[in-house]
Amino acid sequence: MGHPRCYFMRESDVPGWATRLFLTTMKRKIATLVVALCCVGVLVFIGARGWYGMESPQQGREVALQENLRLLRLALREYTIARHRPPQSLDSLVSDGYLKRLPIDPMTEHNDTWVAQWSSDPTSPGIVNVRSGSQAVSGRGTKYSDW
Repeated sequence: MGHPRCYFMRESDVPGWATRLFLTTMKRKIATLVVALCCVGVLVFIGARGWYGMESPQQGREVALQENLRLLRLALREYTIARHRPPQSLDSLVSDGYLKRLPIDPMTEHNDTWVAQWSSDPTSPGIVNVRSGSQAVSGRGTKYSDW
C-alpha cells in the first residue's frame, strides 16, 4: 500500500535521488552563505580601517598641508629656474601659469594666509619659501608655521 503519510520518515524510506537532491541543494546554500559572510567580513574590515586608526580628521589636514606646501615649493622652484629670479608674490605663480590657483591652507581654511619667506640675497629679491599661517601645534608637537 505504500508508506503512510507521515512527516517524519526514516532515511531508508526516502528515495536515493531525493536525498542527493536535498544534500546538493543544502551544499549550495551553505557555500553561498559562506561566500556572503566572507564578503561581509572583508567589507567590515575595510570600513573599520577607516574608523580605527587609519586617519583622524586632524591627520588628514596635516597630510593635506604637507602636500600643499610641497606643491607651492615646487612651483617656486620652477618659477625661479625658468625666470632666473624668484617671484615677487604668490599670486604671480598663478598669473604666470605655474599654479591654477593658490591652494588652501588646511589649517586656516584660507588661501591668503600663507607666509612667504623672502630671499636674503639683495641681488635677487623674492619669495624663496612658503609656510603655513597657522600658529597651532601639530600632532608631532611642532607648529604648522615651522613646517
